[in-house]
Amino acid sequence: MPVDQARGKVVLDFGCGPGNDLVGFAVHSAPARLIGADVSPTSLAEAEARVKLHGYLSAEVILLDESRPLPLEDRSIDLIHCSGVLHHLPDMDRALREFRRLIKDDGLCQIMVYNHHSIWMQLYASYIYRTQFPWRARLSKTDVFKVTTDGEECPIVNCFTPDDFCAIAERVGLRAKFIGAAISLNEMNWIRQQFQALKDPSLDAESREFLSSLTFNERGFPLYRGQIAGIDGCFRLTPA
Repeated sequence: MPVDQARGKVVLDFGCGPGNDLVGFAVHSAPARLIGADVSPTSLAEAEARVKLHGYLSAEVILLDESRPLPLEDRSIDLIHCSGVLHHLPDMDRALREFRRLIKDDGLCQIMVYNHHSIWMQLYASYIYRTQFPWRARLSKTDVFKVTTDGEECPIVNCFTPDDFCAIAERVGLRAKFIGAAISLNEMNWIRQQFQALKDPSLDAESREFLSSLTFNERGFPLYRGQIAGIDGCFRLTPA
């Protein structure tokens, strides 16, 4: 999810929050136009102030309204950046259709959503959490994933296999490619319990296959099907 490859481009950060990546684009890319969109007026105000504080580029900010399209012209955006947002939406297809409307024919979307093929889902949610909190052992691993990533109060937390996310993107006219996943420090710490989990007869079949199939690269990162088995699944989407 690079922020240093947008020089001279029109960039939209969808779900920009307090502006971490907007600042990254401003500092490292010098885009021609930088736009941040979010549902939180407080976050937008913070994002706008932070970009100005760095003195590189003034960002435009848009308050998202789920009932309306973004006030931007069709085919007006070179790069749509969306990190950790789509998996919280009640209608992800709608957001992706909006991306398809906005992106130029030669444009690019770079998107991060939670990765089902991850240590967090298949080891922590499936096994470790249950051993730490046995009174909640009846929760499905999907429910455990939800409460351990964004908290008990977060209403929507979805998680996707690469194939599933690509299929969703493609049905709204976007060609999707899984480019890999980022792994958290928590996951690197949890991986030490891989074989302990495999010894547990109650481990579900999917997690057993996942943990049995892991390999490791030269840096010690766990790989599943040749890709780092981290929570943050990253995709590149282009108009089909």
